[in-house]
Amino acid sequence: MLRFLDAVTDADEWEALVPKDPHFSPAYYRAFGGGKLVVCEKDNKRIIQPFRRQEPGWIGNAYNFGGPLGAFYLAGRFVEEFDKWKTDNGLNERCTITPFTTASILRKDLSSRDTVIVDLTAIKIRPTTRHMIEKAQRNAVSTVMVDDHQNISMFEDMYHAAMDKKGAKQHWKYPPGTFAEVLRELGPKRSALFMTTIKGIVESGCIVIFDDKVCYYHWAATYGRRKEVGANHFQVWSVINWAKDKSLSYVHLGGGLNPNNLKDGLLNFKKGFSPFTRKVFSYV
Repeated sequence: MLRFLDAVTDADEWEALVPKDPHFSPAYYRAFGGGKLVVCEKDNKRIIQPFRRQEPGWIGNAYNFGGPLGAFYLAGRFVEEFDKWKTDNGLNERCTITPFTTASILRKDLSSRDTVIVDLTAIKIRPTTRHMIEKAQRNAVSTVMVDDHQNISMFEDMYHAAMDKKGAKQHWKYPPGTFAEVLRELGPKRSALFMTTIKGIVESGCIVIFDDKVCYYHWAATYGRRKEVGANHFQVWSVINWAKDKSLSYVHLGGGLNPNNLKDGLLNFKKGFSPFTRKVFSYV
């Protein structure tokens, strides 16, 4: 029998059942308007999976990763009962499985995409990427962590302007104040905002979330006024060194714009910082 915990009223119990990865935290779900943790238990074994309501008729994980975790022993039972619950409630599910915690639940029709992982014990960057970092340094590029409302608001405006320019799909856009809520709910021990300037003028920014092992380079945006200077390269490199200084093990840079396109410029940019990739699986 399934039971459901609420991200607000059952936050303490929820927090005690999930891994340190902030994607699974009730605080992260509160930042996106709330959520539930479904729990399946038997014989002192357990499977858990967080989810939130998305557009009408759909549930899924909060951006970007989630999925079921727990005892393989309960896999069949969990899938059967959770699928029945979704059918009874007229719901469909989309889910992207976290790349750093093995999901016990094997589902059919899994799709996958490559994502770039920086191993902080074996950093290997391309010569062309290193050249851009050095160019940025010569042009007085600086990346610093900030936490004030003005910079959070600036990053939000920058991000949405970039999404509009790219013609991004609606799920890449967020209600006003979402980034501020992510930073507030997770706090400085699990999230950070960085802003990058060229000679004191803001050019780029990014929000990362992290635990004691992995830093996720989650959201990034740029005005793109001086692409030739290498500010975006310098920003990623700064986050990598910041994560290394915190004794983390990995920085997850994510994937590209089109997993089937070998000429994906975004993925190629990320691979400049690491030759290591990891498959991320999803299902609908």
